Amino acid sequence: MSKSMVLALAITESAAKSYRAFGSPTIERTAWNETLDSKKFQDLVFSNLAPAKSIFSIKSSAPTLQDFRDFKNEYVANLSKYMQWGSVRAFFSLLEAEKYLEGRVPEDFLSETAFDYVYEDCQEFLGE
Repeated sequence: MSKSMVLALAITESAAKSYRAFGSPTIERTAWNETLDSKKFQDLVFSNLAPAKSIFSIKSSAPTLQDFRDFKNEYVANLSKYMQWGSVRAFFSLLEAEKYLEGRVPEDFLSETAFDYVYEDCQEFLGE
């Protein structure tokens, strides 16, 4: 399992949920918890993680429900740190732009462009 990918998805999904609910560029702890507990998020993670391949078989690297719980609890303490990253601040700015362009651009149309930068910061943060 790529922790960087899971962290990037967790940050962007919970940031979007927080922004749409409260209108401020803050990742709320409740949004973080709700996001990581949701089946929708877990399915998103599964669809973004490729199984590990070996010569003889394909091994599943899919996280378990307990993995999601552990991950949620392990990384929640860093929410304020994530919000200081330029990539996450840019993500919030793009969410704001989408709000102002409501009806003219689809939801997540602009903010998705920042995902790769959030992912790169997650890789650096986790040393992957």
